[in-house]
Amino acid sequence: MKLYLWIYLGIIVFLIWFFSHMPSNDRDWTPDQAVFPYSKIEGNLVHISNIRNSTYITTANYTLRYYNKTYDLDKLDSLWYIV
Repeated sequence: MKLYLWIYLGIIVFLIWFFSHMPSNDRDWTPDQAVFPYSKIEGNLVHISNIRNSTYITTANYTLRYYNKTYDLDKLDSLWYIV
């Protein structure tokens, strides 16, 4: 077989492997990442639970704290989204 056929075959095999894996949150998370936030929308109110507000001294030494907050979308002036 020609080299380009092997390359195409390799790409096809990789794409089949890549798209056959389903995303999952069922993993062994570190304690500071183990609690996931979630939200509930009721009209113009957004209730967010498990907002992380932890204090990190080092990457292995930290104090975990979480809080819940309700936001009124009618009073929202701006929103910053950081990843």
